[in-house]
Order: sequence, then structure tokens, then C-alpha cells
Amino acid sequence: MLSSLTDIVSPIAVSQFLQAFHEKKRLHIKTTDPTRGESLLPWHDIETMISMRSFDDMQVMQSGMPLPPQLYTATDMSDFHDILAQGASVVLRQIQLNIPQIQWLATAIERQMGFTVGVNAYLSFSRGGAFKPHWDKHDVLVVQLHGRKAWRLWDGKFKNPIESSSNAKYEISDAHSEELELSPGDALYIPRGEAHAASVSAGASVHLTFGLDCLNGVDVLQQLNHAVGQDEFLRANLPPQAAEAQLRDYEAELKARLHRLVDALDIAEFLKEDDANRPPIRHASLPAAEQPSDILRLTLRRRVRLPDGSSAESQPVTIGGVAYALSPAAIDILRQLFGNDCQSRSALSAALSPLHTTSAVMAGLSELLRLGFLMTDRTDRAV
Repeated sequence: MLSSLTDIVSPIAVSQFLQAFHEKKRLHIKTTDPTRGESLLPWHDIETMISMRSFDDMQVMQSGMPLPPQLYTATDMSDFHDILAQGASVVLRQIQLNIPQIQWLATAIERQMGFTVGVNAYLSFSRGGAFKPHWDKHDVLVVQLHGRKAWRLWDGKFKNPIESSSNAKYEISDAHSEELELSPGDALYIPRGEAHAASVSAGASVHLTFGLDCLNGVDVLQQLNHAVGQDEFLRANLPPQAAEAQLRDYEAELKARLHRLVDALDIAEFLKEDDANRPPIRHASLPAAEQPSDILRLTLRRRVRLPDGSSAESQPVTIGGVAYALSPAAIDILRQLFGNDCQSRSALSAALSPLHTTSAVMAGLSELLRLGFLMTDRTDRAV
């Protein structure tokens, strides 16, 4: 099963993908294993969701237009199948909130890349596509799970957009620059601002899109806006327009204060604070018989600053904007799992044995499980 960014971009190296990401260069990743994404969303899970039609963020789309929900919620199943056969697609938004294995993967990507990741699923059962040509305000990483899908791609002409093409005054009218087909297991990276459209090649198709929502300079300025609001002078009313001398003095003072705020900006610290304030995905690990082969996964969506480990006492660690006093063993468990997306209990205990006793590691695991920062995955005992 795909469980990390490394898995998705294989057989190329993560460094090669990150280079394409930072240079905003489109990247098609072919795989020799067409089954590698199937377990993220197996057909039986898809059939169950479609049959229930009660998914919180489910839409049925056709050629970029959402169909009225009453067409597919108040009809019998045969009518719903007819709608899908006519080229409509089912869009399951933020599917990671409902499918654990997709959540684990999104969380692992977010920890590695350091920004928000959301996932949508697109299910199509006949020729056609959910959307007309469009661009997104975030980078997109597509993973084809089932079937094949043809993609048309346009070179980006609107660089680094902060709004989607549906809200921008820019028409996608030129001929597309590339056309390719995704086979099962393939991945495709599309930089934000590059227009794209997808349609089923034949039969049925299921793909996931991972929205990579990176922070940008506008986000930094929004943080600066918060600092501006703390300044009593800047909160004061502007002088009347007729008072020209007073207005000039005010403008000079305002500019000076803004310059001081800009000079005090620390973008590295801004990013660290964003990591520390990103809440984890709370997961209840109910008491059960512990097995050495149990797989332990972090629910933390960001890497957070950890103490150096020299203290024998509990130390504060800020997670989701809250400072928790964690034991030395719990801190080292986090450190170990930040370097390994998941590990079995036995492997984790062995890795930490030079630093802590087995009982201390077990107590640290219980501490993190109780806080919801770890989860036990008993569906995969192969790690």
C-alpha cells in the first residue's frame, strides 16, 4: 500500500520530485506496479459509498457543473446508474476524513513537505470528465488507482495564482500543450496555475488528487496584518484630509512603523510557528491486546520542535498550539517516528533500547496513544 511520498513518486527519488515541485515543472511518473494504489480505495469500498450515497462531501459533476442532489439522492439505484452512464462523475471531497489509509498517506505527505494536504477522489464510469479545463490555486499530485484517464495539459500563463480559475478573469482558450494517459499506479504532478482537464479513456476510472497547499508571501503578509493590529498608533483613525501637515506627519510615522514590522519579520520562525500550531488528527486508540507486530503511526501532520533529549525529566513540546509535558521516552519516540513514517512496536523498542528501558518505551507509547498523537494500525503487520 502507498503510505508515503516516497512510495507515490517511486521509481524516481523524492529529491527529483521536490526539484520539479520547487521549479514548478510538470512531472509524469510511470510505475511498473499497476496494483500499488488499489488498497487506498478498493472497489468494494467504492461500491459501498456509492450505494449508501450518504458521503458528507459527495457531489455528482458533469462537464464542470454540479448536478442537483435530488437527482441522485431521491432516485432509485437504477436511475443513479443511468446518470453515471451518461458521463457524470462522482466527486468525494476531503475523502481522507473518511478513509483511514488515505488519511495516513496525506498525513505522511504533510509531515514531509510541511504544508496542508487535502484529498479528493474522482470516480467516473463512462467517457467524459467532471470538470472543464481549469487550474487550481494549489499544486496537485494525482494518483491513478483504477482504470485509465486521459489528461490534457496547458502551459501555465497565470503564475502562482491565489484563486482558482473559476474566480479569475482569465480564459483558457489556447490549444493544450501536452496530452498523456495515466495508467493504474501512475502519478502526475501539476503546478498550480497550469490548466488541465481529464476524461475517461475507457471503462471506469478512479483517481485521487492530493492538493498541496503551500504557504506563500501573501500568507506572510496576513501574519504581518495581525502584528499591525497590535499597534495602537496604526489602529487610530486617519487624520482629516484637510489637515495636510498632520497627514504628512502621520504618513511618515505609519511608514516608519511598517518598516520596523517588516524588518522584524522572521520567515523561518513563521514556518516553525505554523508547524507548532497545526493540530494533529485526533485518533482514539481503544485498549486492546498489544502485539509486537502492531504498526504505530503518527497522527501529527507536522514535524515539531523537540528538546535535545539531554534531560531526564519531562519537557514541554508544543503541538497544535498547546504545550504538553512529555517524558524523555515519548519525545524520543516522536523523534524516531519523524524519521520513519511507521514502525512496529518491536522495531521501535529495539531502535530506542540504547536510550531507554523497554518499560520506559512502553510507558511513552501509552502516553502518546492516550493523547491521540499515535494510532495503532492492525491492518498491516508487514513493517
